[in-house]
Amino acid sequence: MKCLLRKDSMPTERGSGTIWVVAMAMVLCVVALSVMLLGLAQTARHKANSAADLAALAAAQVLIDGTGSPCDVASGNAAANGARITSCAVDGEVVLIAVSVDVHLGRFGLGTATATARAGPVDLAP
Repeated sequence: MKCLLRKDSMPTERGSGTIWVVAMAMVLCVVALSVMLLGLAQTARHKANSAADLAALAAAQVLIDGTGSPCDVASGNAAANGARITSCAVDGEVVLIAVSVDVHLGRFGLGTATATARAGPVDLAP
């Protein structure tokens, strides 16, 4: 019994598996990096929301008590939570706060997550 195919005529695909493994590893690295960056951005957004809420509540409490400047208290509270006040407005019994949090994205630069919060009586809602 003779072999009908000669060894010389068979296509050589030796080493192609290595190329596929390297390509898949690169794709997985890109996906993992993307997920990590999205996670960092999401975490910063939650941090900004929390800092804005807490700063607005602290400012509203000072406004009710009349013991100091609501915006100064909000600024200190936001700084304690890793954020900085970008806007503070007191309108009657309502305090409006806007904060920002820096997002460090490694070699991709620096981003900013922002959030706003309102504290005051419910019947004065916009």
